[in-house]
Amino acid sequence: MSEIDVKSVPTDGHTRGYLSEAHKRKFTITAGILGVMFFIAQFMVPFVVMMVAMPLIVFPMISMKMSQPEYGTYWDNAIWYSEKTLATSRATDDPTPLKRIDLSSEKGPVTVCALPIREPWLLAGDDRLWIISSSAVGHYKDDDLIVVSESRQLGDISRPFLHDGQPATVQATPEGFSLMVFNEDRWQKERSIALKTKKTPTDIKRNLQVLSDRGKLHFFLRSGDTLYYSVRQSYAVEQADDVWQAVSQVGKTWQSFLIDGKPAVLCLRSPGFRQEIVGLKISDGRWKDFFSHDVPMVEDMGAYPLPQSGGFAVLIQSFPGSVRLLVVEGTQIIAENRYGRGFPFSGTFASVMFIPHGLTYCMPLILALILSVLMRKHRECQYRIESRTMLFASLGRRAAAQIIDALFLGGPVLAGYLLLMLSFFDIEKMFVSRPFFPLAGFGLVFFGIFWVLVCLLLFSFLEGGRGLTPGKWILGIRVLGTDLRPCGFGRALIRNLLKFVDGFFNFMVGVLLIALSENWQRVGDMAARTVVVYKGKKTGDVSASSLPQPEQL
Repeated sequence: MSEIDVKSVPTDGHTRGYLSEAHKRKFTITAGILGVMFFIAQFMVPFVVMMVAMPLIVFPMISMKMSQPEYGTYWDNAIWYSEKTLATSRATDDPTPLKRIDLSSEKGPVTVCALPIREPWLLAGDDRLWIISSSAVGHYKDDDLIVVSESRQLGDISRPFLHDGQPATVQATPEGFSLMVFNEDRWQKERSIALKTKKTPTDIKRNLQVLSDRGKLHFFLRSGDTLYYSVRQSYAVEQADDVWQAVSQVGKTWQSFLIDGKPAVLCLRSPGFRQEIVGLKISDGRWKDFFSHDVPMVEDMGAYPLPQSGGFAVLIQSFPGSVRLLVVEGTQIIAENRYGRGFPFSGTFASVMFIPHGLTYCMPLILALILSVLMRKHRECQYRIESRTMLFASLGRRAAAQIIDALFLGGPVLAGYLLLMLSFFDIEKMFVSRPFFPLAGFGLVFFGIFWVLVCLLLFSFLEGGRGLTPGKWILGIRVLGTDLRPCGFGRALIRNLLKFVDGFFNFMVGVLLIALSENWQRVGDMAARTVVVYKGKKTGDVSASSLPQPEQL
């Protein structure tokens, strides 16, 4: 670009600030069109990016898996459980992954095979792992999966259990309840069961569990939010003379099991704003707590006795992609491991969510750079007052200085926000520190307000006296009054307060006003009677060759 000849700049009122009427007409039309385009783009581009990237979010969600520890068991020194797919659009006959966590190894869950049975119960046998649903029965042994074709379809069934060494379950039919035993590769009705309750039990898949031990059947029945217990001899289950004993209030998930031949229950409670898993067993004829542990979040849970140690293991499903394993001996947790990630979605999800917002903030910056080039070509670049002349700071440098100042202004707050977001991306940790998280959020808000006020006063003091802020000092520009003298603290404060007006639509308003106003001023500059110029000596009769050239900026 050629040097600007100060003497050749027109001075009539219609073209002040422009090289000529033609330059003014061309620039204002171009700037107006660009302003409208970028104004629309800062809303449309993020939307388009989100739509294009939506498959990156949807496809992982389609394949999102949830563990089913409630259906699991302990067998062969490992925890066995299955997974299900969350998406309802998936085919219902998709195979079910069978997972295994070896307690003697530090490795996480391993997929053993795919089961052709949907949502199966897993039951530990003496020499095999039974796989049971109401429609099919199979077993896993010596790395072989065998599915037994069963023509008899069962109805609503309870969690399977071993009865005299054979898989058994309680079946609910319109005629009542039956004890079903799987023998000779088929289900056989051993006897009817009479359950004397105020209300007929429903959904026994989740509300009824049975344990068999030394000729006794231990019944656990949930009615509403209360769990009840009854025990009787297996040969007397047809008699309706059982008495139900209240065990505890329970949450959405619970499980019964045997510890050293005695019945026990592990249930979820939600006292106040926290969750805890609680273990109960009978002592002196009453159910008493013997174990409790606070947990961040629980969607599903399974408890499995460990015969070797006399303890038990707990597998907790929190959100898709994460399970937590606890190993308990007596009343103490001797091992705790979490497998999977701390956030239910992949890093792609976070990128797709945040990148479009970053593009929104980039639009005004790109517009400022384009207009800065056009302003050098069409606008008068000098500000004159009496015998003094200085060169206007380019829009690009002003934008860069504003970014640097924003880092000083919002850097500490942004750092705190990012630290807070680290907890958000580890949801379980966030729930564990539940009291801390909101307090940290409120603390961050109050600190941010305090820091902004401090910086506002400090920047106004620096601009009023020396015309500088950190960004302006680095970029070689300064703020002066329209008389090219320091503007003072009061006017600088007004200028900075009105930055909130110029900042509408991510500073799109301020950028367009600087580009189109006569003295390259935004609202704050107009109200405070200030201009932004390059640092340098004020001169009298100045030629363009003695001033910093725009193409060097």
